[in-house]
Amino acid sequence: MDHHKEEMMVKKAQVRGSKAAMKSDILRFYVVHKNFDNLLQSKYLGPLYEYTNKMMEVTMEFKGEHYDLEDFCQKEKAQKKCDNNLNVWIKHADVLFKDGKIKTNPNLQLSYPVLYLFNRPKDIGNVIYGVDVKGEKNEIQGARVLTLHWFIQYPGSPENNAAYYQFRETLMGFWRKVMEETEFEFIPHNDKAMDDEMMKIIETTVPFAIPATLMLMLYVVFSNWSSVKQKSKPLEMYLGVWSVILALICTFGIFFFLGVAFNPVTSTMPFLVLA
Repeated sequence: MDHHKEEMMVKKAQVRGSKAAMKSDILRFYVVHKNFDNLLQSKYLGPLYEYTNKMMEVTMEFKGEHYDLEDFCQKEKAQKKCDNNLNVWIKHADVLFKDGKIKTNPNLQLSYPVLYLFNRPKDIGNVIYGVDVKGEKNEIQGARVLTLHWFIQYPGSPENNAAYYQFRETLMGFWRKVMEETEFEFIPHNDKAMDDEMMKIIETTVPFAIPATLMLMLYVVFSNWSSVKQKSKPLEMYLGVWSVILALICTFGIFFFLGVAFNPVTSTMPFLVLA
C-alpha cells in the first residue's frame, strides 16, 4: 500500500474513533410530487424505496479522505452496517397498494395518524403529511408529502462535523439528479437546515434594523414630548430605547461567549423575555 494512503487511513481512523462527544442528528428529506399528486401509489412508492437504497451507496472524497453513510449512521452495538429500516414502510406500502387489497386486508387498518397492523398501533404522523382521510376511522385516501430519514450519530470532532456537513451536500446532489430524471421533489430538513433558515431570516431582516430603530426613537421621543416641562421626558424615553438595544447586544454576546448553540430558541428567547 502507498505510504501516503496508509498514513491517511491511520489519521482517518484516529479522527473517527476520537473521544469527542457523540453528535446526533436526523438526516431527513421531504418528498413531494412536482404536480402535488398523491404519493401513496405503487408507481411512486416502489421507485422511491429503490432510490433510498441507492442513496445509501453515495460516497464522497473530502480533504483526501473517503466517506460514505457508514461513517455517520447510527448503529446498534452488534450492528456493522447501516440499515434502511426507517424507510422500509415505503416498501410495505408499495406491496399493499400494488395488489389492490389494502381495503379488504383484515390485518391492516390504514388510519391517520396511527395505523393498526395486526392490531398493533404504528405512529405515522411524522412520516406522511398532507393526508386525505375519509370516514369515522380517518382512513387514509392519499398523501402529498412523504418523509425519508436516517438516524445519524458520530464523534463530534471538528473534522467529522465538517465532513458530515459536506456529505449532506453530496447527498442533496444525488437527490437533485433524481429530481431531473423523475417527477419527485426532495427537500432537505435537519438541525443544520433550521440554523441556515434562521440565518437567512436574520440576514433578511438586519437591513431593516436601522430604520426601524430610528422610527421607534422618533415615536418614543415625540410621544413623550410635552409643552409642560414637568411632563416632558423625551430624553429619558430615548435612553430607554437604547437600554433595550444594549440589553439585547449584551445578552447575545454572553450567549456566544459561553458557546451556546445557535438555534431558533436562543435567537428568539431574549426578545420574548424583553417583551
